Amino acid sequence: GRNIVMAIPVSITAQATFASMKSVIALVVLIVASIAALSLLWLYHLVSKSQMAKIESARASLKSDFLTKMSHDIRTPLNAIVGSNELALRSLDDPATAAGHLERSKKSGEYLIDIINDMLDMNRLDGGKMTLAHEPFLLSDVLDSVIALQSGPAEEKGVTLREAPRALSHTSFVGDATRIKQCLVNLVSNAVKFTPEHGDVALSCEEVSQDGPTSRVRFIVRDSGAGMSEAFMKRLFEPFDTSAQVGSGLGLAIVHSLVELMGGTVEASSTPGKGSTFIMDIPLERAATVVSRPASEQSQENLRALCRGKRVLLAEDNEMNREIIVDLLSDFSVEVDTVRN
Repeated sequence: GRNIVMAIPVSITAQATFASMKSVIALVVLIVASIAALSLLWLYHLVSKSQMAKIESARASLKSDFLTKMSHDIRTPLNAIVGSNELALRSLDDPATAAGHLERSKKSGEYLIDIINDMLDMNRLDGGKMTLAHEPFLLSDVLDSVIALQSGPAEEKGVTLREAPRALSHTSFVGDATRIKQCLVNLVSNAVKFTPEHGDVALSCEEVSQDGPTSRVRFIVRDSGAGMSEAFMKRLFEPFDTSAQVGSGLGLAIVHSLVELMGGTVEASSTPGKGSTFIMDIPLERAATVVSRPASEQSQENLRALCRGKRVLLAEDNEMNREIIVDLLSDFSVEVDTVRN
């Protein structure tokens, strides 16, 4: 007899079985992939948590070191103030000597205020509470003020402070003139501080580009000081750096934060033994109209004439401060009413 053989693929005869197997394989692959993804996420979470804990621990340690240093740096000028005032009281019969002690006390007080202001500014910046003014100003006035403020300290130290010709297409801008001046004063004072006698500090300002109503203004501060090492440069703009030789050590961190807040950049380059260069770029909106220079301050005589016979209400909760302010105002022949709040 004859046999007829037919070959039928198993995938057809066992179609339902194959479909079930595919579903099971797909489900197993999905489960394995999900477990792997969850494991990776958990691992990432653990690593991130560990890194954040290390960062927070390091930051807490830095803040602790910083506060220890600050307590010392605050006590130093306070001791000078108390000591100088005590010596002034002992020298009342010698006005020239007393005046010298009081001048030292005044300078120590101003230095103490600078340190405390730095701490308050850093706290506001760190907490995101710093707000910037948006007012028209003359950039030339800001630069003149910086040079005027730093000429005295530079001269006392025997350092030449000079300004390069200003390369500005415009003079009137809109922004926060006080904060720009604060940044420049910080940079220039640092340069003077770390430049040896007979050294040189230069400030330059240039309007490097224009984009619509906004200009990019570049400020450069160069010095011929000792320069900085690579290791120091890496932490240059970090807050709470306790390696600062004098002051709060917050100056450059404040500059960096303020410049970022203004939408700008600040960077530094340095060669040990040859000096440092700081470049600060800030976008500034140009003022619609030219800002006029404010009238010069009235003379003391005119001010006294203006105030004479006026009545002033002074609200001050500290008794000693009330007495001091009343004494200062008495020189202007005003009648003062005082209240605690």
